[in-house]
Amino acid sequence: MKIAILTICFSTALAAQTVEGGVYDRLTGAPLAGVSVSQTAGVNSVTVRTDASGHFRFLAQAFGLHAARAGYLPRTVSSHTGAATVRIELTPESIVAGKLEDEDGFPVERAQVQVTRYQSVNGERKLLIVGWAQSDDRGEYRIGNLPAGRYYVRVNGGDARNWDARYVSQYFGGGLEPSNDHVVELAAGEERKGVDVRLTKYEGVTLTGRVEGTSGGQFARQVTLSGSGDPWSYYSAVVRSSDGNWTIRHVPPGNYTLRYQSGTYPPKAGDLLAETAVKVEDRDLPGLLLTPHQAQAVDVEGRIVAAGGEPGRWQIALRGATGQGQTAHSNEDGTFVLKGLLPGHYDMQILPENRGQAGIMNPSSFPLSAKLGSPLSAMLGSPLSAKLGEKEVLRSGFDVDSTPPGVLRIALGKPIGIAGTVVDPQGQPIAGATLFFRSDQPGGQGVAVAGDSGVFHSTLNAAGDYHVYMAADVSDLANQGGEDEYLKAHAQDFPVLHVVEGRNPPVTLVWRGK
Repeated sequence: MKIAILTICFSTALAAQTVEGGVYDRLTGAPLAGVSVSQTAGVNSVTVRTDASGHFRFLAQAFGLHAARAGYLPRTVSSHTGAATVRIELTPESIVAGKLEDEDGFPVERAQVQVTRYQSVNGERKLLIVGWAQSDDRGEYRIGNLPAGRYYVRVNGGDARNWDARYVSQYFGGGLEPSNDHVVELAAGEERKGVDVRLTKYEGVTLTGRVEGTSGGQFARQVTLSGSGDPWSYYSAVVRSSDGNWTIRHVPPGNYTLRYQSGTYPPKAGDLLAETAVKVEDRDLPGLLLTPHQAQAVDVEGRIVAAGGEPGRWQIALRGATGQGQTAHSNEDGTFVLKGLLPGHYDMQILPENRGQAGIMNPSSFPLSAKLGSPLSAMLGSPLSAKLGEKEVLRSGFDVDSTPPGVLRIALGKPIGIAGTVVDPQGQPIAGATLFFRSDQPGGQGVAVAGDSGVFHSTLNAAGDYHVYMAADVSDLANQGGEDEYLKAHAQDFPVLHVVEGRNPPVTLVWRGK
């Protein structure tokens, strides 16, 4: 009898762990063979390939599935217990291709071509690089793996700039700034050819100046000029040992940081540093003076304060402009110390100490801060603000010089739980949908994944009116034109959801989109 019971239980466990389904072309509906399908959660990774009918099947404890094949955008979907099969639709990649020439019509080899588009970063609209390639010996380039959307193509002069520094970075259409007159709009699966760029020479502005205290010494002989937030707007000049003077030519208009440093980058304690902000317009800038000072590491003390009680343990991770960083772990009372910070700018990420447990994923992979919907955030809350002295730095990060900047105070919001069911216009539950919640309140973002019966749970940090958005999975936000364009197109899919502090009754969200 015991053997029979064990056999039944073992068979039931295998059945419960069986994951199968099909992968199809989103545009044509045709089955896709040779797609790699792998689990995205669990201890042991399992990967299979679809057969000629697009079918896959494996035994695994999978909470999510990742599908990828050349020529298509990769996709991650949720796998729910009880579903007979999982249907995954892949969108064909979009492609941009063209040719680069210099002002005389010769092909430009080894120039970097960037495909950029506007996206929200910490609440700010920024132009980000989403794909790039290098031109070949014929000046030709081809950039794939792009979702549908609006793009601006930018070219850095490469070899052309090596023989003439007047070949500065420019956009398709010939401008130094992105223009809607030359935006490249791509449909899903479209290959746009003929996005050609003829580089033009730009005289620009000349900057001259002096580094104090460097003549006759053993220090590095170089100053650098870098565009704010743009690693490709970069210029350098040799500092003359006789008098410390330097000259940088052919600089386009923009906001820059002028920097001098002895030694190698990133800086070390004891190096000589100097930097200043420079705004370049339409006139030469003479007489710029850099006065180096000795770099010293500083400690930044901080405290995490929770509105709902004890803050628990957190990680405060900093990342510098060159990748160097620092991580501190808070004590039970919320205190922490970031030790040995050298001069520079630091971006910040604040995560629960046990973020690898309870199903919490890396929040950087979610455009709308999916960590707000995690089990731990329901207990601890999530950061609403971070102030260094009197300055808010949660989104912008902060700058460090060689003097202590003050106390970093991080405030956690009091978590607000919401739950309900998402249904279609006929009242049928929508299984597996990813719901995003967004308001204008600080910390007013959240995410939830609906189960097989359409039931969802999420945690928010602020009361207020929320717009609700739905995607079949998180990757849809990237594969359908980026977060901004996706949310704009789907702003009316649900009525506005009003959330109050304390206990919110269950809600039924009726999808009214197309």
